[in-house]
Amino acid sequence: MNKRIKNGFLLTLFFLNMHSIFSQNLTREEYVVRYYQLAIKEMNLYKIPASITLAQGILETAGGQSRLAKEANNHFGIKCQKTWTGPTISHDDDAKGECFRVYNSVEESYRDHSLFIATRDRYKKLFSFDIRDYKSWAYGLKEFGYATNPKYPQMLIKHIEELRLYEYDNYGSGSFEIDDATARSLSSKDSLGAIIKIVNSRKLLAKDSVKKDTSKLVIEKIQERKAPTSDDISNNLKKVILSDSISLYDIAKKNNLTIRELLIFNECEGEQELKSAQNIFLQRKLNRSFIALHEAKPGETIYDISQTYGVRMEAIRKFNKLEIWEQPQVGEAVFLNNIRNSYMKTRTFYDVQKERIQISKDENSKNQKAFVRPIQNLNQKANIDSVIDNQVVYHIVKSKETVFSISKKYGVSPSQLDKWNQLEDKPIQIGQKLVIYIE
Repeated sequence: MNKRIKNGFLLTLFFLNMHSIFSQNLTREEYVVRYYQLAIKEMNLYKIPASITLAQGILETAGGQSRLAKEANNHFGIKCQKTWTGPTISHDDDAKGECFRVYNSVEESYRDHSLFIATRDRYKKLFSFDIRDYKSWAYGLKEFGYATNPKYPQMLIKHIEELRLYEYDNYGSGSFEIDDATARSLSSKDSLGAIIKIVNSRKLLAKDSVKKDTSKLVIEKIQERKAPTSDDISNNLKKVILSDSISLYDIAKKNNLTIRELLIFNECEGEQELKSAQNIFLQRKLNRSFIALHEAKPGETIYDISQTYGVRMEAIRKFNKLEIWEQPQVGEAVFLNNIRNSYMKTRTFYDVQKERIQISKDENSKNQKAFVRPIQNLNQKANIDSVIDNQVVYHIVKSKETVFSISKKYGVSPSQLDKWNQLEDKPIQIGQKLVIYIE
């Protein structure tokens, strides 16, 4: 009997250990399910890839299990430094008893992380990388001193690729979310594959919900509608047209308003950009327009549409079932006074920015000839540690050089260097010959 009890006890311990190990493997996935929407929101406000934010959060908190995460809501290991005046916590890191920041919520931690990177000069170079180029961002964070671990980039990339976090950098192709009930239903039997299927199924549902016949009918109505006068378009609200020769201060002073009132009336916050020739309203915008529809144009955001028709952004998002980070796809019908029955195709604010840059380039290049960088200039830049063969540079790695420093030298991204030389995120060696293609 004693032997059978002992065997049963050992068997129970075995299964408990196996459950514990499996649960630890799920920690990362549960972290993503819980915080991916917050990472996407920060990405669209501060242009830091959601994949990088999530990977850093997973790495710094061990999937939300670290002491700093649980006791201080600190998800990114940000230390106090001289500028921090909030509450603090002592924690052993590079040295014993170091000072770390304490936040009231996880949301505060994510926002401070965004500001920490976006407002410091040493990280400025990061924002020249494509927001979908997570490898360059990973190498850049290490290069500019975010972390001391020499393998920090590889660790971030590992999380991003194993969990497919790069998909969140493309967010905007469909309207979906994992609701609280689904998140709570995740148990030890759920694998990463199952979670990915949940996410992908939401994407498919969102795409399938767009009714083709309805979309065609909507576009036809837009084309048939006669353009009303400018006063009609903007809900007959009091407004002025912004120009290069007049500032918000001038507008406020002339109309006996404060700057704050103007900002509130025109919803000037977050990603909004004031542009010449746009409407500046002198009173609050309305919750609907008597004009039913608008066809989304290249480079146009919900804010642009809101300022054109004098309708609040919150109302337009409600009518069109849009999250705060979603922008309508070009050609989509945007409802202005009624809730649509189906989801629209969307894109991110970053996609809109790319369209605006391309539009600007197209306009500037109409009367300009294409510029070709002279090879001799590159020769001077490359110096004796490289050999040029037409449009290809062969670089010999020297002491203390990194993937990031070499890519910066030739004006390419770390991910391009990685791809051309099949580095697969492995450390480079002194004397190694790297190929670099010149555009």
